[in-house]
Amino acid sequence: MKNKFLLYTPTLEGGGAEKVFIKLASYLIENNYDVRLITAYGTAYQDIQNEHLTVIRMFNKKPSQSKLLNLFLRLCIMPFIICFELIRFKPHYFITAVLEANVFGNISHFICQSRSKLIIRQAGELANETHPGKLSILLKWAFNRSHLLIANSDGTKTSMINFHKAISSKIEVIGNPIYESKTVKTNNSAGERYLLAVGRLESQKDYPTLLKSFALIKDDLNVKLKIAGDGMLKDELIQLTNELKISDSVEFLGFLEDLDDYYANCIALVLSSHNEAFGNVIIEAMSYGKPVISTRCAGPEFIINNDSIGELCAIKNPRSMADSIIKVVNSPQNYDSDLIIKRAQDFSLERIGNKYLTAITAL
Repeated sequence: MKNKFLLYTPTLEGGGAEKVFIKLASYLIENNYDVRLITAYGTAYQDIQNEHLTVIRMFNKKPSQSKLLNLFLRLCIMPFIICFELIRFKPHYFITAVLEANVFGNISHFICQSRSKLIIRQAGELANETHPGKLSILLKWAFNRSHLLIANSDGTKTSMINFHKAISSKIEVIGNPIYESKTVKTNNSAGERYLLAVGRLESQKDYPTLLKSFALIKDDLNVKLKIAGDGMLKDELIQLTNELKISDSVEFLGFLEDLDDYYANCIALVLSSHNEAFGNVIIEAMSYGKPVISTRCAGPEFIINNDSIGELCAIKNPRSMADSIIKVVNSPQNYDSDLIIKRAQDFSLERIGNKYLTAITAL
C-alpha cells in the first residue's frame, strides 16, 4: 500500500509557501506516493501541478473581496473539512505550512485524534511580539505535538529555538525547491546595463533603502534599475524616485509572470529586504549564473555562502548596499557563474524533495 500524504495550505493564490507545496506534492507523486492537497480556495500554479494531484477546495473561488470575511470563513469551516479528510483519507503524514495552517491544522489533527505524523513547515522567522503574536501559545502547542519541524533556513531555525527552546531536537533545515535549469539565451539588443529587483512593493522589501543606495551610485556606474513587482507602495516609491532625481534610470515593470529575459540580461539581482526567511528570487537569479547583492538577513545569508556568489550588506543602510553594488558592477570577474549555478542546484526539486523524504521516513 502506498504511503499517503495530506498537505494543507490556507489558500492557493500565488504565495511562495504555496509554490513549495505544489512542487513537493509533484515530487511525492512522481516517487509513487498518494498525495492530496487541501486548501480554502485559489488556483495558482496549475502550470506546474502534477495531473495526478487531488486538490480539495472549500470554495471554487474566493468568497469575498473582504480579507477579514475570508479569514473568518476559513477559520470557521476549514477545521471541519480537514478533520473529515484526515478521517476519510487516513494519511500517514499530514504536512502544514504558514502560521494559519500550522495552528489550525494542529487543532484539527488533535480534535479528530488522527494517527498521522504531524509535520510542520516554518517558512518565516518567529518573534513573540509580532509573529505569531497572540497565537504564540497555540503555535507552541502545535510545535510540541508535531513529529517533525522543518525550517527553510538556519536563521528560521534559530528564531524557532528562541521562540520555543524545547523543540530544538526535532527541527530539520531544508530549503525551498526553487532551482530549475535554464536554457534562455542572453538577448539584450538594447545593450542596457541594469540591476534587477524582484518582489512585492511592500514594507518588508524595504525598497526605499534600495532606491537611496541606487541614487548614490547611478551617475558613477551608468546603470539602470528595473523593479519587477506590484503592491500598495508603488505610488509612494515612484514619488521617492522623483525626490531622489533618479526617475529617468528606474523602471517599475509591474508584476510579470515570466522574468526569464530580465534575469538572463541583468548584471545582478538586488534584494533590500529587512526580513527574508529564504528568498526564492535569489535562487531564480542564481539559476542564470547571476550574482546577488542582498541585505544580511536569514535566507540570503543561508544561500549566499561564498564570496564568489554575491555580496551581503547591512540592513537599512543605503551606503552599505551602494558599496556592495559598486563591487559587483566594477568587478564582475570576482563572481563565478558556474559556482553560482552549482549553489543554486542545491535547491533543486530532486535534492530538496529527497531531503524531505529522508527526514519524514525516518520518523
